[in-house]
Amino acid sequence: PFRRRQLAGMVGVLSAVASSFYILFLWTPVYLSELRGAMSDADADLLNFVVVGAYIFFLIVAGKLSDTFPHRMDLVRIGLPGIIFGCPTMFGVFESGSWYGYLVGQLQFGACLAMVQGCMAAWEVELWMADPTLSFTGVAIGHNVASTVFGGTMPLAATYLFYRSEAIAQNNEDMLYPRLIPGLYVSVLGCISLYCMSYIVRHPHDVRTGDTKLREAIQEEKKKFKKAKKAKKRRKEIEAKLGIAAARDANVWVSPQSSFVGGDVQADYVPPQV
Repeated sequence: PFRRRQLAGMVGVLSAVASSFYILFLWTPVYLSELRGAMSDADADLLNFVVVGAYIFFLIVAGKLSDTFPHRMDLVRIGLPGIIFGCPTMFGVFESGSWYGYLVGQLQFGACLAMVQGCMAAWEVELWMADPTLSFTGVAIGHNVASTVFGGTMPLAATYLFYRSEAIAQNNEDMLYPRLIPGLYVSVLGCISLYCMSYIVRHPHDVRTGDTKLREAIQEEKKKFKKAKKAKKRRKEIEAKLGIAAARDANVWVSPQSSFVGGDVQADYVPPQV
């Protein structure tokens, strides 16, 4: 059914968004300061503050940019490949050991995430416009389930993958690929989101795949408008007839070309009594 399919697709799309947000702004400072020991807690928090400020700017730009696309999901399709490749790239740049590398790695990933999340609030509501009575329920359930399952477990999964990568990298510390394992987990979720966006979710504004309920609602509104228009015209005709009848009852002559309502009435003429 359309509703269950829409809900499952929404959760799948939001899986990459929720996990990316948590890994960037919650887990990355802990990764750089405590797990890797690349910087102090104060420096990690300062770097996170700068990245959050830049991310807010990216969100505003992405939200404005999404209004220029025929469908908001077009911008999401551009941002999801950025998440897929950007998260492992971020962890690879962390291995440079440079403070600027830490900053650039998070900024490029934040820019890709902003393209997806900038229009996500409006896009979530639009998914349920085929049946507006379910918009609040669908958005609430889909968003919170994805945030709980994928966002809430993201620090736990990332920490587990980090220690697994550490065990792999013990034999060869120069290997870069084990360091990318936490980022590859987000890449897998990004692939799932891209699949759900392309093949699971059905946008009601898309005529080719949209649900018929939206078009039925439009036709129903057109019928109501035509019916109200006919009723208004009929009411005017009845009022005009009642106006002429009232004038005759008052012994006031009204010419066929005159208008009783408009005041074009010869009130001084009294017809002869028969």
